[in-house]
Amino acid sequence: MGIASVAVALGGLASGGLVDTLGPRATAILGWSLAALVSLLFAYKPELSLAALLLWRIANTLPQAAPPVMIARRYIASRATALAIFNTGRRLAALPGPALVGLTATIDSTLPFTIRAALLAISIAILYAMRERRHVTRTMTPAKEVRGTS
Repeated sequence: MGIASVAVALGGLASGGLVDTLGPRATAILGWSLAALVSLLFAYKPELSLAALLLWRIANTLPQAAPPVMIARRYIASRATALAIFNTGRRLAALPGPALVGLTATIDSTLPFTIRAALLAISIAILYAMRERRHVTRTMTPAKEVRGTS
């Protein structure tokens, strides 16, 4: 547990730097891609489970700084409300997770990890398809002179 906590701390620290360097969208895609790959490692390479656990903890924290930045850029006037709604939705969506993992694991032990990887891939595709709203700064151009008026 101590090593996993250190992995989360390092992933969280890297999250801010990656968002500043790559941007929030690319960081989220990178983190979720790594998390999807690690989920498949859990399923199909159980002998690497300890290393996969550490990678999983880091991968889950890589996109941590991305949603607040993306929300702040898109919802300028209501960013705190938008972030609160995002966090609430994320927590509520996670509630049935343990029950679904238990149910799918009774069918096949690799199924929860495969489903998680597939859901992350869908999230990546949605995020990739979304375009960030760019704020265009227009420069003032001088008005045309009107000839023949006094």
